[in-house]
Formats: sequence, C-alpha cells, structure tokens
Amino acid sequence: MPSPSLLSMPLPNGSRCFYAPEYDLTPEAMRRLVSNLPGVKLLGTLDCDEQGLCWFEFEIDSWRFKVHNPFPRGAYWFIAADPQTDEAVLARFVADLEALVAVW
Repeated sequence: MPSPSLLSMPLPNGSRCFYAPEYDLTPEAMRRLVSNLPGVKLLGTLDCDEQGLCWFEFEIDSWRFKVHNPFPRGAYWFIAADPQTDEAVLARFVADLEALVAVW
C-alpha cells in the first residue's frame, strides 16, 4: 500500500490539518470508526453546534488530535494539536483509517 499524502495546512491556533478526506459519514459514524483504529484513545464527547458542525478529540501515543467537519456533511479535517507530530504516526493513522473506511 502506498503511503498516504499528508497535508501541512497550518491553522490560526498553531495546530496542523494533516488530512482532509471527503467521506459520506455522519460525525457519530466517523467517531465510531476512529475509535476502532489501533492505538486510538477517544477524549471527551462529540460536540456539535446547531448547524451540525462537530468536533471530537482523540489521542495516539500521547499525541493529541481533533476531528472537525467544517462543512456539515462530506468532509472532515484531521488536525494534529502539535504541528511537529511524528510523521510516521500521522501516516500510520491515515493508512489505518483508509483501510477501515474501505470495509466500513
């Protein structure tokens, strides 16, 4: 399997959007899917506003991440809180996510 292409999109708060796929999944389904990936520890709850924009957080090997759907359906931003997060951790996460989405 080829290694996934990672983004390096800096965000105003200093974090980094490293992956922005378009999946036709509800935020609840995306959170369940992410929770099934190796090494993922979910943090907190799924927080949504009245427009349907949602956030949830998780951790892998003490690296913290957020997932956000900046458009109510169809696109997700995966954000590393630390822009210096280990590239191998990011690549492994994306590869695992893409493999799970393929069979979901």
